[in-house]
Amino acid sequence: MKPLRISFLVLLLALMVVTSAFAKQVEISGKYCYQYGDSESLMIAKEISYAMALRKAIETYKTFISSTSIVKDFKLKKDLIETIASGYVDNVKVINQDVQGRIVCTSLVGYVNPDAVKSIISRKVEKIKHPEKRESTVVAEGKYIRILNYKRIDNEVSMFDNEVSMFGYQISILYQAKKNLDSVSQRTIMINCFDKDGYPMEGNKVLAEYSLYAGEIRRLTVRVHSGTASFEIKPYTP
Repeated sequence: MKPLRISFLVLLLALMVVTSAFAKQVEISGKYCYQYGDSESLMIAKEISYAMALRKAIETYKTFISSTSIVKDFKLKKDLIETIASGYVDNVKVINQDVQGRIVCTSLVGYVNPDAVKSIISRKVEKIKHPEKRESTVVAEGKYIRILNYKRIDNEVSMFDNEVSMFGYQISILYQAKKNLDSVSQRTIMINCFDKDGYPMEGNKVLAEYSLYAGEIRRLTVRVHSGTASFEIKPYTP
């Protein structure tokens, strides 16, 4: 009987640990409707609608609202949302994705750890208040790739003399492989573009270098569409 009782206690403790871990996760939900233009495909529109619905879920989450109440910098808030969306929302599920004409509406739910959200925000805000305490940072992080840094290259001109190029400036991205990169999905880096009013535009998908080993660092350059005022970079997580 004793071995049986010990096994039961071990199982009970394991269940308590798992339950405690799930108890820390809270549900967030968001919805976004995106109207796409003639130059965009339905697949791209669905991806944008999904990304913006996830942003809405984060920015309307009560802990995010209370933790960023003192943050007046719009760009910093966008950075915080992107950081949380890129690696701190688990088990994201699309509840509904409805297409009516050229409008795509996406509703989704996901789960976040409130303590992790508060910690991310406090660290970012502290760095803004005390720039002398700079340390190695990660712009965005996925399952296979972390974005270490990026910079905008403004000295680019039209590809054709006396013509207006459909492409805008370039972005140089410094990234690191977290695991061995083999498949296309593991190597995909997504760039979401926004116009001067903050509305999403057609973005880009670029591929990290093939067959990188965990820990290797590389840089790539990609050109965004004309009219892009701001952008967000994140690794795709299959």
